[in-house]
Amino acid sequence: MGKAGRRSLELVALAEAVAYLQAGLAIVEQLPASADRNDLELALREPLHAARLQWRGWASPEVGVNARAILDLAQRQDRPQSLLVGLWGMWINTITQGQVAETPQWAQRLLTEGNESGNIDLQILGHRASLSSHFYLGELNEALEQRDKALALYDPQRAARWRELTGNDVRTAVGVFSSQALWILGYPDKASRVSDQLDADSRQLGHPFDIGWASTWGAYVFDYRREPDRLLARLHEANRIGREQSIPVLNKVLVPMGEGLAMLRKDQLLEAISFLERGTEGWRATGGYLNLPYLKSALAEALSRQGKFEAGLCLLEECLGQIERPGWHERVWLAEILRLKGWILMRQGRRTEAEAQLRASIEWARRQQARSWELRSSKTLAELLIKYGQRDAARQLLKPIYDWFTEGFDTLDLKDAKALLEELAA
Repeated sequence: MGKAGRRSLELVALAEAVAYLQAGLAIVEQLPASADRNDLELALREPLHAARLQWRGWASPEVGVNARAILDLAQRQDRPQSLLVGLWGMWINTITQGQVAETPQWAQRLLTEGNESGNIDLQILGHRASLSSHFYLGELNEALEQRDKALALYDPQRAARWRELTGNDVRTAVGVFSSQALWILGYPDKASRVSDQLDADSRQLGHPFDIGWASTWGAYVFDYRREPDRLLARLHEANRIGREQSIPVLNKVLVPMGEGLAMLRKDQLLEAISFLERGTEGWRATGGYLNLPYLKSALAEALSRQGKFEAGLCLLEECLGQIERPGWHERVWLAEILRLKGWILMRQGRRTEAEAQLRASIEWARRQQARSWELRSSKTLAELLIKYGQRDAARQLLKPIYDWFTEGFDTLDLKDAKALLEELAA
């Protein structure tokens, strides 16, 4: 049954793989305790880990239970490969459940174990995990440092093994998060190029789950750039793969999330709300909370554009509550969420409260060196200042951050900022 399960996994027949491997595990668990039994159990739990990641999603409780069992067995048997799978499983299960601030310890343990033993597999997965942890905490330059360290260790000859052990390709993951970090840091064109290269690399690799992941979370940069058609093109490919390969987390969760963002940017509000609600509900059903602050803030924007301001504000308060929860601290989108709160308060005529939120947004963006968020928030605050006759203050706020940029001048954020500055200069 173990062979059948591993063969089904290679063919991406995920439901079949899980069934075979679980059946084998049920038999092994009836055997008396011994080193041989532990070896058999690990031989089944490791491919079961990869299959469940791709089938049920990273945050599912089953992934965490299986990872903990692998980690316990690996420590008993002194098995570096199994230790990697167990530590990795604990890291990815914890982060996707939203407990971002709890994840650096797992990433650091991967690195420590790898450095002490000289095991490159543990080292590269430690850097890849650290990249994501830093990204979601809003530590963007630190994330890019981990990107460089992971890529320095990347070996195409070993890549298939890393993918087998963790469920996705290291280079794909690096592209997913570094493209977004680059946009946030103020490099829209570099971010777009990295995302395009990520898409090409994943297609060349030919692994369905990686292609789907690159075409969903890896395409968020086009939402940031407000290019919904480019985002939709990637999502259509991910949806096709999810259906053909029976990968529910793609077409039931990740694709609807992205479609909701695209419809919002197209100002198709009913469709945006429907897709965002479907995607977030599907993600929650798997145990997932990661990314919800951004997705729920997009839903809040869509509702507010319909005039449902209180519903929008309520959702944003939920986002802020999740971000500040002890052990969570998913702050990568905090500046944008505060901006949206200020924007809604502006539309309600609550000037003092709106200005306070917008200035808090700018402060957080500056702390994170998140130039793109700073530009967007500065433009929104400038519009508020103009409304109340403070044109000079608006220009003094917006011009320095606009002048900082050296690329991305064809994107809507920079075009809109330029148009506002020209209006102020007239």
